[in-house]
Amino acid sequence: MSLFAEKRARSQATAPCSFESPSKETMLYCTAFSVYTFVVTLGYTNFQTIFGPNLSIFTLVCQMWVLACLAVKFFLDKNKSVNLVLSLILIVVAFLSWHFSGESWLLWLVFFVICGNGIQCKKLAYASIFGVVPVFLVTVISASLGFIHNEIIYGANGIVRYSMGFLHPNSFSRFLFVICVAFVVIRFGKNSLLDIAFMLIVALFSFLIAGSRTTALLLIVGAVLLFVFYCVKGESSERIIVKGLSVAVILEIIASFYFMVFFNENNRIHFFLNMILSDRLKLSHEYFKIRPFSFWGLDSSAYPMIGGYESFTVDNAFCHLYLRQGLLPSIFFMIGFFLLLFKIMDEERLNAFVFGFIMMAFYSFSESVGLMVECNYFLITLGSVLFSRRKMQSDIKGKNALPNTINHIVFVLPHFAKMPAGGYKMVFLYANHLASRGCKITICFDCKNALKKVWIPELVRKFICRFLVLYYPDWYDLRSDINKSCIFGIKDENLPDANHVVATAVETATPVAELSSRKGLKHYLIQDYETWVMSEDEVRRTYSLGMSNIVVSDWLAELVQEATGVKPTLIKNPVDESIFYPDEVDRQNHEIAALYHVQERKGFSDLFQALESAKKDVPDLIVNVFGTPDRPEWFPSWFRYTQNATPEQLRGIYSRSAIFACATRSEGFGLTLAESMFCGCALVSTSFKGVYEYANTSCALLSPVRCPASLADNLIMLLKDPEEARRIANLGKIHARRECSMAQAFKSLEEEFDV
Repeated sequence: MSLFAEKRARSQATAPCSFESPSKETMLYCTAFSVYTFVVTLGYTNFQTIFGPNLSIFTLVCQMWVLACLAVKFFLDKNKSVNLVLSLILIVVAFLSWHFSGESWLLWLVFFVICGNGIQCKKLAYASIFGVVPVFLVTVISASLGFIHNEIIYGANGIVRYSMGFLHPNSFSRFLFVICVAFVVIRFGKNSLLDIAFMLIVALFSFLIAGSRTTALLLIVGAVLLFVFYCVKGESSERIIVKGLSVAVILEIIASFYFMVFFNENNRIHFFLNMILSDRLKLSHEYFKIRPFSFWGLDSSAYPMIGGYESFTVDNAFCHLYLRQGLLPSIFFMIGFFLLLFKIMDEERLNAFVFGFIMMAFYSFSESVGLMVECNYFLITLGSVLFSRRKMQSDIKGKNALPNTINHIVFVLPHFAKMPAGGYKMVFLYANHLASRGCKITICFDCKNALKKVWIPELVRKFICRFLVLYYPDWYDLRSDINKSCIFGIKDENLPDANHVVATAVETATPVAELSSRKGLKHYLIQDYETWVMSEDEVRRTYSLGMSNIVVSDWLAELVQEATGVKPTLIKNPVDESIFYPDEVDRQNHEIAALYHVQERKGFSDLFQALESAKKDVPDLIVNVFGTPDRPEWFPSWFRYTQNATPEQLRGIYSRSAIFACATRSEGFGLTLAESMFCGCALVSTSFKGVYEYANTSCALLSPVRCPASLADNLIMLLKDPEEARRIANLGKIHARRECSMAQAFKSLEEEFDV
């Protein structure tokens, strides 16, 4: 399965795979974290030259407030006595480190960790954004306008580095990096193409403005990492990637301490690596040589500054930890760090937490701030590992270690979802609901035959398909904790093991039925009589493959029961009342809404004839047409056309139109008709079988199929009698809402999938 897919359902913590509404305790904690990051960021700006001592007083007041909030959160957690003892030990160790080293970052990290039980890193990412971004924007704007000093440093090779109002260009790039990582964590799994592009743009911006090669390189690495997360398919592949990344972090830590102790400039390998890392290896080694041993840390005044810096600087967070905080605090910290790392290795899931944790670990290899909580809030998750009564919450849009009892449901669609389609919309709606009920959802898009009309090298074709699955559907708000997987063939090796697997189209039915029992109980969502895909006999045979048949209409239920002798599960297509309702726009008596579709069975040629006839009787007629193809050149000027309309655009079209017109010849349901009725349109349609699922002759005007003249008469009658149109519309809305009840559909859906 695509990693990006899997990462989402597991990234939401233990309970439902979603970003839950925060509790009061969580809100208090996140507010405290936002305030803390706010004052820390402010302290790295040149505003201190303007505000002077007042800024220090403001910072102290904010810190006291943060401590008070954390104390309340800690009290509300009702920690057991063993947790209280452990918390006290950590505070004492961090306090002694602060006392001897003069650096408080480790103490603040401990405060946030011991109070951070149950805090998801997505919420921390939001808190980081709220704390850092306002200061960042105001600082950059103020520096650009000349309100505060913009330090300019001329580096090697003629590179000009701008601090943009921060104390140093590296501080500017540091917070740019923090913002970028938080942005990706918040959006993780939604649209990886956008996230990758964003990281690359920020990398370029960081290099051109601040001249920070390290930050730029790390952001490029992050973009590559996101791409790998998407491309990885299958749990075994994920396991390999997770372990590989974890081993890379371990090797990075070992290398940090090794070169700090044993760096030899005469060694060619050492010399070469040191040159690549801009003298970082030599710098940490020189400090190690002159630094006296300490259990609890040393103030920077204990030894001279090296490398031309005005303050103690070791551009490696792990080395900085040992050199400044001392041996014992370093041991305590590394124990916690490895607990998190081993937790990641144990869960073997690629998710947003793993992404952020690994990114900050790599950042720590080149910057001393990489372990500080205002940057690396992923370390706060240690609180859940140490104190939690539930599993670690490695949330977001990625994958999380869900309980073994999680209900995993896999939907199999026949291709990617580039254009809006009713059948796909229903699958996405059901997937969203099941995910909100705590199920783990994977949607597999079978691209085995996609993009084969034009010759493309197979490797390139698969690459494009993966990106299309990643990007689409952009027309539907699919939950970010739902897995999307691009597969090439419906086979055991391409699908994850699950509790349930669902065929959603006739061409997916047979291969789904042939899957092993490890893929779960088999279901067949029958949304139409798909005789345009294969012959009637072949379609009917798919109903007898031994799967649990689910139908969306009464007439399909009769058809399937006739073919199999077994009554199928009826789940009528629901309409989302939170999306489709009369909008606050003036309804136009002489405007008609209609769907344009190229398939002959949709009957648009009949509808066009009827509309032309109506136009002759009602000259000011306007038709609001929507569809997925490009606007046909033969459309008249009185046709307004919306391509790939969003749900909001559809609601607007339905709400301003007095009538919805349809000339369908054959369709399983006809979702757009029901949507229009929810929005207050009077329905004028042909009497195809699906229309009777939500309409009848008492609440809609129905004419025979393939009879444009009769359809035109009904249209003209309502166009000339707005009162009758409103009466029909009101009756239709009541009837459609009763027949297309979302509550009833979801109840039946949950029963089908044992939710």
